[in-house]
Amino acid sequence: MVAFLSSLKATLVTKILSFILTTMTLRLIPPSLLGATAIKLELLLSTCLFLGREPIRLACCQSHARHSHSQSIHSLSYFAIPVTTSISLLLLFFTSPSLSQISTTTILYCLSTIIESTAEPQIIKMMIGGDISLKSYAEGVAVAVKSLSLYLMLTVGSNLFSDQLVSFGVSQILYSLTFVAFVNRTIFFPMPLPLPSFSPIHPKLLYLTFSFFLQSILKHVLTEGDKLVLTYLSSSYDAGIYAMASSYGSIVSRLLFQPLEENGRLIFSTNSSPFTTLTKTCLYLGLTFSTFGSTYCYIVLKVLAGAEYFTPAGVSALQAYCVYTAFLAVNGMAEAFMYAHLETAKDVRFSSLVLLVVGGGFAGLAWLLVERLGWGVEGVIVANCVTMGVRGLVAMDFSIRVLVRESNNKKLKYSEVVGDLAPDWAVLVLWGVAFAGINLWGRGRDWVAILTHFGVGVGLFSILMVAVWVREGRWRRDIKVLVSGSTSTSRETKLE
Repeated sequence: MVAFLSSLKATLVTKILSFILTTMTLRLIPPSLLGATAIKLELLLSTCLFLGREPIRLACCQSHARHSHSQSIHSLSYFAIPVTTSISLLLLFFTSPSLSQISTTTILYCLSTIIESTAEPQIIKMMIGGDISLKSYAEGVAVAVKSLSLYLMLTVGSNLFSDQLVSFGVSQILYSLTFVAFVNRTIFFPMPLPLPSFSPIHPKLLYLTFSFFLQSILKHVLTEGDKLVLTYLSSSYDAGIYAMASSYGSIVSRLLFQPLEENGRLIFSTNSSPFTTLTKTCLYLGLTFSTFGSTYCYIVLKVLAGAEYFTPAGVSALQAYCVYTAFLAVNGMAEAFMYAHLETAKDVRFSSLVLLVVGGGFAGLAWLLVERLGWGVEGVIVANCVTMGVRGLVAMDFSIRVLVRESNNKKLKYSEVVGDLAPDWAVLVLWGVAFAGINLWGRGRDWVAILTHFGVGVGLFSILMVAVWVREGRWRRDIKVLVSGSTSTSRETKLE
């Protein structure tokens, strides 16, 4: 938790700066162009990186593998580079109808994934060491460089390229170079010098990596299912509206949920006790953002996004995405715990089966809502909420059973863990009252009415925070314990 706080402090300023630059850039890009870059090209980018490094990260960070095959892990961490390169080249040709139709932007995006993969050995070393603050800082600086360079190319250097999409590819290359330079601490060569010696990789570790690779394919298809649906079933305009909603709606995820989940996975591999505290923290953050964000997001669009996005479709999409954030919050932490405890091939197969079933459900539901019922962007987000909720419930059930099993002589019951995870009933009632109050008040049409509506929200939010402070005493104490650097909760202390 201390590592998380240090990484959060290191990246908060750069991420806020990048958010400001992204907002400024968004006003320069029509929704159709944003849909082509933020959906289609980002899908290509995330596919190459996720499949090339996630299975290897999971295998290397497993507590059993970490203690049993240290030399093999060192060799396996470098294996991410050729794997990512192979996937990038494969997708480069697979996504283009012919060699002559491979665009410059697509080549730049694939090249950026290869460059970024060269930082993977150092990142895995950081993850095993339990401190990813440098990685978080590098990501923050790289995002700021990417956002600034893109904004400059679209304004000052608008005549540099005949195709505006090339600007996105160049900025992505600059992101990768900056990220690798900070992680490897060199700007002259993308890999640490001298090159290390390699040991043979243990067959058990290879099998575990392959199992995670198959699972990662399912998880990635499910995670990026919204982009796949938008690519094949929606127009570029709808894809751009969704990209805008994701850009603004996921700000809490990028600032808090993502680093919490990454650090949670490291903590849970050695200590399970902080799970309930961290999960409840994410739940309260998600509830806050979904309640107040979905109501006041129209102000954000009115002030920041510009006329092309401040439309009924834009407001509805952003409202739906804010609600989706609550599902992301709980699912992320629960799956972080689950993957930290998937130590056998049987466990991996079970989680893969869950992802396969949920993925099929998402595909069917998204097709029904988008293609048949014509819900558009909102249909994609609703399908995401349903499937993310199912994934969260399965991961939560797995996690609670692990906690009960690990309690040993403490005889912790399933219902007790559920009680620790659930918000206080009085707080939930107040949350419902606050949500009803700010929505029944109605949106303001002029700035006086808007500011009055915003003031009502601030007042209700303050009351809610006081209620949480009063009613959630043990949760507050557990947060203090985690911040101080310990990982034992008040329940654990009491039982001991």
